[in-house]
Amino acid sequence: MDRGERHSRTGDPLAAAGAVAAFALLLPDGRVTRGSVDVPGTLTGTAGITLLIFAVAHGSEVGWARAEVIAAAVLAAVLLATFLRVQARGRQCPRALPGRG
Repeated sequence: MDRGERHSRTGDPLAAAGAVAAFALLLPDGRVTRGSVDVPGTLTGTAGITLLIFAVAHGSEVGWARAEVIAAAVLAAVLLATFLRVQARGRQCPRALPGRG
């Protein structure tokens, strides 16, 4: 087993432990109304995570001080903060958010 293969295997036990912990720690979803879609939450959450991944991946390649990396990171933070705010004010807030449910 070469070094790269050994390092790629270290995440397997962590992922398994995370999956087991999720079942033990997360509360089950409440009743969901059929057909209800959280459009603002979906858009802000997906865009925020996508920009965060872009900033981290692109920043490690071209440098953290590049304008597009900084802009993506700042916009990701704004969108993810907006996502949390939208979820905290929503009628069907996820129970995993602190102080809710």
